Amino acid sequence: MSHKIKNVWDGVYAEGGYGDLVPDHELADICQSLPAGLSIDVGAGEGRHSLWLASQGWGVVALDVSSVSIELLRAKAERMGMQINCIVGSVADYDFGTENYDLVVSTGVVLNFFRKSEGKAIIRRLIEALKPRGILYITVSTPNDPAYRRHRDKAVYVEDDSFFSEKTGAWITAYTIEDLKDCCRTCELLLALEKEIQDSHGEPHVHTMAYIAARTP
Repeated sequence: MSHKIKNVWDGVYAEGGYGDLVPDHELADICQSLPAGLSIDVGAGEGRHSLWLASQGWGVVALDVSSVSIELLRAKAERMGMQINCIVGSVADYDFGTENYDLVVSTGVVLNFFRKSEGKAIIRRLIEALKPRGILYITVSTPNDPAYRRHRDKAVYVEDDSFFSEKTGAWITAYTIEDLKDCCRTCELLLALEKEIQDSHGEPHVHTMAYIAARTP
C-alpha cells in the first residue's frame, strides 16, 4: 500500500476524523442473532465498529494503516474500559491466518484503494480468515458514487473500474454488487444492497455504497 495513503489518513484523523461512533445498523442487525466471538475490524479508523462490538461482548482486533486513528481508538477503548487489540497495519499484507475469526468487518472505503484484482484477492483472504459459519461484512464505494465518478473523470490512468490517484499514490477501484457476489460465491449470501449515505466529513456530501454480508459454509 502507498505511503501516501497512510499520510492522507493520518492527516484526516489528526484534524479530528469523523467523530461518528454509531455502527452500521445492517451490521448491528446481523450481530443480534450471533453469539459473541472473535472479530477483526479491518480499517477500523476511530473504532465505531470496534467499540460497539466490544460493548456487545465480542473479542476485537482493530487494524488500521493510520497510526493516528489507532491511537485515538486505543485512548477511547481505555476510557471506556474496553479491551481491544489495536494494530497499525495494512490490509494489503497483514497475516489474517486461516479460520481465526467469527466475524470480519471492513467498512468505509478501505478495499477501494487497490486495483480490482488485488481487492478481490484481499476479500478472498478475509473469507479464508473466517471460521466455519463465520460472517463477512464489508462496504465499498460503487461506480455510482459521485466522488468516485468525479475523480475518475479527471484521472490520467484509467482501467475499467479503476483509476490511478496521484493524491494517494494508489489505484482506486469501485465495486458493483455483482463483483462482491462473485467474491463470496462460496458463501451463503445474507445481505447485498446499494444505497446512498450522508457523509458529514468536510462539506456534507453523499456517497453511494455497496453492502454485503456472507456466511462461510
